[in-house]
Amino acid sequence: MTFLIDTALVLFGAFFTGASILKLTRHEHFIEEFESMKMPYSLAYLSGAIEIICGPALIAGIWFPAYAGIASGIMFFVMLGAAVTNFLSEGRGAKMAIGVLVIFALPMLLIALYFLEPTRLLIGV
Repeated sequence: MTFLIDTALVLFGAFFTGASILKLTRHEHFIEEFESMKMPYSLAYLSGAIEIICGPALIAGIWFPAYAGIASGIMFFVMLGAAVTNFLSEGRGAKMAIGVLVIFALPMLLIALYFLEPTRLLIGV
């Protein structure tokens, strides 16, 4: 089980870090995506700033489990927001929202729950 969790942490961490770099450098793909959803690009900056912190924290979670718990909990809510945004935007709808929920939000929730105990110990709850 540990190998599977570690692999997920590396893959999601690398993905979120790469996506954040593209968002923060205003890559043309993300500009088009946010324009097609009729969302301000400041939302991309916000999600990029969160992802640039949480992506490496997910990878660091291999050695510091509480980091993975906190980062995946934060990313769950970011991906939940992305799903709602996709659902409400014109031209995307339920298919894209369900995809974001299944591919990103659900795994982040499961990882956060897996690391619940080390996270609780770190924050003192």
